[in-house]
Amino acid sequence: NDQDSISNNVLCSFDPNDKLVYPSYGDENYVEFQDTLEYTIRFQNVGNYFAYNIRVEDTISNYLDLSSFKLLSSSHDMHYEFGEEKSIVFYFDNIMLPDSLSDPLGSQGFVKFAIAPNTDLNEFTNVQNTAYIYFDYNEPIITNTTNSTFVSEITFGCSDFDACNYDSNILIEDNSLCLYPV
Repeated sequence: NDQDSISNNVLCSFDPNDKLVYPSYGDENYVEFQDTLEYTIRFQNVGNYFAYNIRVEDTISNYLDLSSFKLLSSSHDMHYEFGEEKSIVFYFDNIMLPDSLSDPLGSQGFVKFAIAPNTDLNEFTNVQNTAYIYFDYNEPIITNTTNSTFVSEITFGCSDFDACNYDSNILIEDNSLCLYPV
């Protein structure tokens, strides 16, 4: 028999603990000066036992107005306090968050908040933000860093109607696509 068989397991890492920001447009993550940022910090217990307490620490950029902070929602009961050096600390005390193997959906949680930019930002000011998630007494899980680039105005597609070729309700300019209501 001239046969051979190879079996490989594909292994990769996946970190379900992350940070999201809205709004965010385009590759540069543009946001307009008048917009308020909404951050969502998601966490999941991927250990092998309940997490009794979870603490989420978020240092707020100097470009954001901490006095505009507003808690929007959270997955579990929690309380927060303002920490040192412009930070917000969210405490999920006695959360008893199950592990992801025994309860994949129940092992997840989040906190969501809004915060406005300072009024004196320059065009193309980039605001970065990272959160630190502590499960019980373990070292922190560090989330991805979000980026928001503040601008006066965000434009998409054709900025000049006459420069586009009109075809039904689709405008085409070079290799870009513009949609226009009829």
